[in-house]
Amino acid sequence: MKNKKAQDYINKKYPINGKCNRKSDQENKGKRREEITKLDLTKGQISETIFGKSTLSEPINLFEELECYDNELNSLNINGCSNLKRIDCSNNPSLNEININNCPNFDINQSKTDLICDNKAGKLVRPKQNSSQKVKQERDANVKQERDANVKQERNTNDKQERNANDKQEIDQEISIKKSK
Repeated sequence: MKNKKAQDYINKKYPINGKCNRKSDQENKGKRREEITKLDLTKGQISETIFGKSTLSEPINLFEELECYDNELNSLNINGCSNLKRIDCSNNPSLNEININNCPNFDINQSKTDLICDNKAGKLVRPKQNSSQKVKQERDANVKQERDANVKQERNTNDKQERNANDKQEIDQEISIKKSK
């Protein structure tokens, strides 16, 4: 699987002044950009992993759904995609921001994303962790690791004590049998 810059891929497969020439996109093949209502750029649907920055605006502003999950996008600009209702950009671990300005029909509740909506900025953004949250997460992880180690050690000690008790019981039984003879 090859890696391809998102914008290069889109411009090649969905030319601005041409028709969709992406063989695997039967729904849009032969359509001009302005005729496309659903755009599927998921990793499983294309032969490349798209990465980097991507801008989807004029003249792809009529599409209502965008699927671009399982890629390596780091930003996405869908500013002006006025008909866009839904996006699935999940599993793009480097995706930190999507510009959703001038997308009046966009519904975050119908979308799949790890980002949260910042209405003031007109963007979907990755939630920031403050330093106290990070410290707490690290502390919780360390406490869990220590607790797991203690539980394991306690189990080993209990197992050892049980084996010793069983061994002692067997020895006592053997002595008892020998005495009775």
